[in-house]
Amino acid sequence: MPSLAATGAATAVVVAVLVAHEGGSPRPAPPVPPVRPVAVEAAAPAQVPAPVAAPADRVAEAAAQVLRGDDPTAVVTELADRRARALVDADPSALALVDAPGSAALAADEELLRQLAAAGSSFSGLAFDVRSVTVQESGADRLVVRAEVVTAEHQVRGAGGTATTVAAGAPRSSRLELVRVAGEWRIGAVG
Repeated sequence: MPSLAATGAATAVVVAVLVAHEGGSPRPAPPVPPVRPVAVEAAAPAQVPAPVAAPADRVAEAAAQVLRGDDPTAVVTELADRRARALVDADPSALALVDAPGSAALAADEELLRQLAAAGSSFSGLAFDVRSVTVQESGADRLVVRAEVVTAEHQVRGAGGTATTVAAGAPRSSRLELVRVAGEWRIGAVG
């Protein structure tokens, strides 16, 4: 918004021009007083609170809470999702978030990744749909469940870039032995 001094100066110029042209003959316009700068106080910058945690951090923490919990269906579902991601990413280190250290389950998953790497193959779109979980044995740090799981349709990509589509499987019932590792459930054995 213009200051009063600037508005007054502009008005003086307009009046001078009109007066000068009134009689048909131009007259010199009176001098215009100089415009003095006006100090304007700047508004303080808005304070934006820093996020508590990045969205990915919140998702990871929520998943960790599930694995620290006692809902067997939620635990098996989270472990199945993590396993699918580890296999699609061909990431042996991610298997530590799925399988118990030194377990038969870890050895089997690591072997599967070695075979895929040796063949130059990879998974795409792999997912596991946990249909049901039934507790067979329960303890503070050990849980045995029977899980019905369907492997979703996915692709196996070959070394030459070819992709083979694998149809969704029929529901498969597996016995899972879960053990607590640092307070979170991991797969110890699959039978």
